[in-house]
Amino acid sequence: MSETLGERNESNRGSRLPRGFFGMLGLLLATELFISRAALDLARPEYWLWYATGRSARVDTKNAEILCLGTSQTSYGVVPQVLEERLGRRTYNLAMCSAPPQADYYLLKRALDSGARPKAVVLDLHPHLMKNSYRGCIRFFPNLLSASESIDLGWTAHDPDFTAEVLLAKILPSVLNRYDIRNAIMATLDGKPCSLRKPTLTSLWNRESNKGAMILAPKPSPASELTPTDYEWLTPAEWKHEQINTLYVRRLLKLAASHDITVFLLIPPIDARLQQMRQEKGLTSSFEAFAQGLQAHHPNLVVVDGARTGYPATVFSDAMHVSRPGAISMTCDLGEILRPYLEGNPQPRSRWLVLPSYRERTSRADIVELAEVNETRLPWKVTR
Repeated sequence: MSETLGERNESNRGSRLPRGFFGMLGLLLATELFISRAALDLARPEYWLWYATGRSARVDTKNAEILCLGTSQTSYGVVPQVLEERLGRRTYNLAMCSAPPQADYYLLKRALDSGARPKAVVLDLHPHLMKNSYRGCIRFFPNLLSASESIDLGWTAHDPDFTAEVLLAKILPSVLNRYDIRNAIMATLDGKPCSLRKPTLTSLWNRESNKGAMILAPKPSPASELTPTDYEWLTPAEWKHEQINTLYVRRLLKLAASHDITVFLLIPPIDARLQQMRQEKGLTSSFEAFAQGLQAHHPNLVVVDGARTGYPATVFSDAMHVSRPGAISMTCDLGEILRPYLEGNPQPRSRWLVLPSYRERTSRADIVELAEVNETRLPWKVTR
């Protein structure tokens, strides 16, 4: 029996997408576009710093003979301009706040794949980050990892959910910035300012001006005035390392060895009271044993131990991070340790070297401290 006209019309109506679908799709796209354009106001400065560092690994490291990786302790504490002044070797700092070993590995690999051929890598492994899961940085990773890198990490860690979360956040700005959107709404309802544009631009300019480093101005109040509760998260009852974190440290060391790169594991100085608390709990010795275990399997690893350098509280911005005077002093002494490895001079027999005790040092290098700037001063457009 032939189909009637009414049946054909009914069939056509059923096969068409409802107009509301296109309206919802348009609203979704408009919302995502709005959030993307407002990301500079919404996202925390650390998100942008991870993004900028990932970009720098591709475009700013090709001529660097020294690369710095690790956490904010290296980001704040190793000044590329000072190393260049003392050694005449181009240097770039790729260390980031809260960076786990997974981030360090992909940054080094990205730099090498882009043509970088460093002779030395300075690396710090924050004990707290080695102890905890890389998932603690799940909100940062979409700003750093490419799709292939996120798939590789998910595959290596047997964590497909991680890959799915990162890829979804890379596609949808509303997912990437969901926590920041919530905070902005709550701040607005409370009548408080919610834009993070100013601190973000300040941080980005500081990083750009210092070849990846973040230089902190000295604080009038020394770190020793902090209360004991400020140290609790850094002094757990015991220290252990996550196996997936150690796996990525070993991957980094193997990658460096395949390119004849010496890796200098920097144990940065910390506030004297915090150091004493860590020693009393056996945390310092536990981490040192871990570093020695790495050295036993990786001949290209040299430890630079700054744990007992006696840096005064006046050169710290807080218990873990040195300010400009401490950074200059530490970088000068680190440069002297690196020198024989870079210049082909006889190297020390021991691969466990001790950073000299603190002494005030000066530098003529152009070092920029944190200062308010505007977006037009950045040499690249602040956008994803």
